[in-house]
Amino acid sequence: MLDLFENILLLLIIISSVNVIFISNPVQSLLWLILTFAFSSMIFMIFGVELMSLLIFMIYIGAIAVLFLFVVMMLNIKIVELYSYYLKYFYIGIIVLCFFVLEIVVSIVFEFDNYYLNYKTYIDWLILLNFKRVKKKEDYVT
Repeated sequence: MLDLFENILLLLIIISSVNVIFISNPVQSLLWLILTFAFSSMIFMIFGVELMSLLIFMIYIGAIAVLFLFVVMMLNIKIVELYSYYLKYFYIGIIVLCFFVLEIVVSIVFEFDNYYLNYKTYIDWLILLNFKRVKKKEDYVT
């Protein structure tokens, strides 16, 4: 059940990250960025890294994102100027997107391969590496 919830949160992070990039209104884009940070904070909380989760929540959402939101709301950004930058960085974005998609596909393929291998066999690495038995406290007492 937890894996399903993690996968849903990761999918929501991907969707909100794509919306940060492709939405033309800067205020809405920053709101999607805040949502991305909130989802990533939830992911860290699920994984048990509470300090990192709270740091992301306080620093990114509480300070930086809100500061950017106020700055963008005060600026008078023309929509025509934003469209000229899309074509300039479009090819670099496609290359980075292909890299990330390839990374996701490779990780999914290896996860499914290793899922069944981990539950079929158990390898005792200490025996394979010929380590000696660690002495207990009682062995040292004379």
